[in-house]
Amino acid sequence: MPVGYNPYNTLNLDFSKTRYPQAVVKCRLDPSISEIDTYDEALAQCKTMAERYELFADMFLIEWNLEDAKGKSIPATKAGARIAPAALMGWVINTWRSAIWEVAAPLDE
Repeated sequence: MPVGYNPYNTLNLDFSKTRYPQAVVKCRLDPSISEIDTYDEALAQCKTMAERYELFADMFLIEWNLEDAKGKSIPATKAGARIAPAALMGWVINTWRSAIWEVAAPLDE
């Protein structure tokens, strides 16, 4: 039997062809079915977009290089998700959602 294999990866999102070309965002890529169920159930209870973004950040966001208009770092946390650009957060979540179901070529680490 082969030695154990850790199938858990991270996703480094590529913003090069978006209006945020210098953004760097890293998310957890391989949630369990249980985590997806938990996420989807909690998502259904969210009343606002801010709550949806906070939930994603809390469960799957690892790090990013975002700054506010004054050049201060925005933390990769629930609070940071509230103040990050809405379009950027929407793109992050949609791209992540698509990526978790793909088994593709090797990913960046």
